[in-house]
Amino acid sequence: MLLRHTLSLWSALLATGIVLAQPSEQFCPGDLTDDNKVNLSDLAVLLGDFGCNIPVCVGDINGDGVTDLTDLAILLGSFGTDCCPGDANDDDMVDLTDMALVLAEFGCTTNCQGDIDGDGDVDLEDLAIVLGNFGLTCEAETMGVVDLDIDSDNDDGTASPDRSQAEDDIEAAVGTGKLFLVNDDDDDFDGIVDFDEVGPVPEESDDLVPIVLELSNEPAGVTAVTFKLQYDQNAMRVWNAPTRGSIGVDDIPDDSEQEYVLAGGPLTFWVEGLQASVMAGDAPISAVADFDDDGSFESEDLVLATELSVSSAPQVGQLGTLVTWMLAPAIAPAVFDATTTASWTGKYQPPSGNGTAPFSFDYTSAQLQETSTGTASILLGDGTPSQVPDPAALIGGGVLQGQITFQFNAFQLRRSMSLMPQTEQLTVWRTVLYAAEPNQPASGSPLLGQPATELSVYEVPPTGVPTYLATAFAYHFACTVIFEENPASVGSAPSSIVADVVTLDPQGLEHDRHAGIVLTLDSADNDPAHLTYVSDLSMPIVFVDGAFDETAFPTLITLLAVEDGRAIVVPGDPP
Repeated sequence: MLLRHTLSLWSALLATGIVLAQPSEQFCPGDLTDDNKVNLSDLAVLLGDFGCNIPVCVGDINGDGVTDLTDLAILLGSFGTDCCPGDANDDDMVDLTDMALVLAEFGCTTNCQGDIDGDGDVDLEDLAIVLGNFGLTCEAETMGVVDLDIDSDNDDGTASPDRSQAEDDIEAAVGTGKLFLVNDDDDDFDGIVDFDEVGPVPEESDDLVPIVLELSNEPAGVTAVTFKLQYDQNAMRVWNAPTRGSIGVDDIPDDSEQEYVLAGGPLTFWVEGLQASVMAGDAPISAVADFDDDGSFESEDLVLATELSVSSAPQVGQLGTLVTWMLAPAIAPAVFDATTTASWTGKYQPPSGNGTAPFSFDYTSAQLQETSTGTASILLGDGTPSQVPDPAALIGGGVLQGQITFQFNAFQLRRSMSLMPQTEQLTVWRTVLYAAEPNQPASGSPLLGQPATELSVYEVPPTGVPTYLATAFAYHFACTVIFEENPASVGSAPSSIVADVVTLDPQGLEHDRHAGIVLTLDSADNDPAHLTYVSDLSMPIVFVDGAFDETAFPTLITLLAVEDGRAIVVPGDPP
């Protein structure tokens, strides 16, 4: 019955003019070198032909006249497979068993094993492939298996990939592959970009991405295998340790022969980004191995990756400064949107001496203001603080050093950053003007005067009774706190703020403090570049060198001060 059925279908094939003996590349999609394998050789052919739109393009897998991303998707979807056209039962030969399977399913249109050409049904074309390749024996892969794994589903951060089947299934599929950052931050804050360091960087574990290589199914008696990692050395480096090392000693150069000792199990390497991607998945990494030691690296595996760049500007600013973060390329899931949040953790490092204890700020999705998928901004001074030291410790031209983390739903990116807060410019002491004669009681409302060149300290007489303090106008001051004015800071500016005035001795230690001073936003400051908050002019601030009965002067705020000391204004708690 099988022979009769076959002969009748043979006649039908001849009548329709279908050619039997010319198996097409479509039966091994992605095999551009006609070796019944889809591997790096085919990828090189396609990339070399990318963009072709002449009548015959060698990389045009789907036959639409151009070599483009669709062809690349087909090739990557079949990457690593061995093809045997007509082998319906996957036993590496085309014989009567395959013919019987096709004939048994002839006319099938759903989940058809006999659908050789992958067009959704079993018909004359499928039988033509079987007959055209009848007797073909396909060599099975017996020379070992290469398994290169990276966190292709982007759920492990900079930890080792989970090496699941789901992860393995998408590691070479068209898309982003593993997303990781170019290592152009400065984790040890020594002024040298990390990828330019000449040796290890101890804090580097959050920047380098692990890849895992496992070789198996080796021929009998083989204990070690030569392998090579292949990648674009202008776009990345591969290291033996997560803290980098010395180039030429601790790195794995592109296409260099390395030894894999099979008894040692899987090897882990760490990838360092050097150059941001132009498009998704344009940073492939492959591993090839020579299991039979004949100099030919037949076994291989491939993973895709995308390198991201994150930068910020400015690096110097006062409270209210809008710090903008730029992400390139912005590729899902790493895109700024209405759900993105951020957090910063670090310390304040003065020009000399030890830094403060760690503290942090958390930014909600509303405080992280995205302007596009690739840009978002944060107001300096915004966010919810945690364990922030006394602001007096943040004075003196130091630098905020720490790490900012962006949370894109389940995916996050973390990088080091430093910023110099212009704390010295936040407070401006001003004189208080009165419409009165010298040494006479004031009349009318006091006015804000010019910035003070120095803060004079009133000498309390030996009697301890500063009789003329209320009319010693040269010693009356007001404090103003200024913020950068921009649309974001204006939109979030409160009508008043609460501050503490702190006097410091020449060594920078706190000498006295007056807490809970309310400063009000001056809507008529005539300064389009700044928002200005001013203390109550009817309660001028006076610095004195000795204690006395302050209740005698209820319209003054007095603080103890010393010569050559300083006075600063720091955020306070509401009264």
